[in-house]
Amino acid sequence: SIPYILDSVHTTYSRQDFYQDLHQVQLQILPGSVARHCNTAAQLIGYIMEDIYKNSYNNLLNTYFVTPLKLKNTSLIKKGILPANMAKGYDSKGRVMPIIDWDDMQVAASIASSASDMLEYMAFQLNEKNNAVKLSHQPTFGKIEDGAIALNWKIRKIDNGIRSISHTGGSLGFSSYIVFYPELNSGIVLLSNEADQGTQNELVALSEKILKP
Repeated sequence: SIPYILDSVHTTYSRQDFYQDLHQVQLQILPGSVARHCNTAAQLIGYIMEDIYKNSYNNLLNTYFVTPLKLKNTSLIKKGILPANMAKGYDSKGRVMPIIDWDDMQVAASIASSASDMLEYMAFQLNEKNNAVKLSHQPTFGKIEDGAIALNWKIRKIDNGIRSISHTGGSLGFSSYIVFYPELNSGIVLLSNEADQGTQNELVALSEKILKP
């Protein structure tokens, strides 16, 4: 199946392969004219961070998030080293999916966490007195009234000017959604060990039913 083909390809795919493939990309539209989410961008930013800080992504994750926020169940998935009690991920037909433990994707799609740790992270994001947090919520594309993009966050205004800040996530067999409202000091995190084309949208719909029954 495609997931296992991807698994076999990424097992031998290196950072140098990534750079070489990136150089072959031809832009189809003007930069800054359309907003699109792409894990390739997250992967490139991760590599840039390692270069700027002269440190590994794993150490940066621990230094700036895991240790100060006291996250007990958050770590990078590494080849042959899976977090204790990690759930199995499934596709829409109930088939077990391979774990993304590929070296080339660690900076973009290999952070394992738990609901309790994600709530701690959400509490961190709700504190806009933190300059780094506040900066990450500043729109870099679009207008909040119409739906804007910040530093990997989707931001829009809902009732009475209250901001909704959110993002979905997904990998082979896993889906997630986080949404929070700084003005209300509240939010929700939803995690699922199933992934198909509609799972992330279903998590968004579920969050709306929970918050507005």
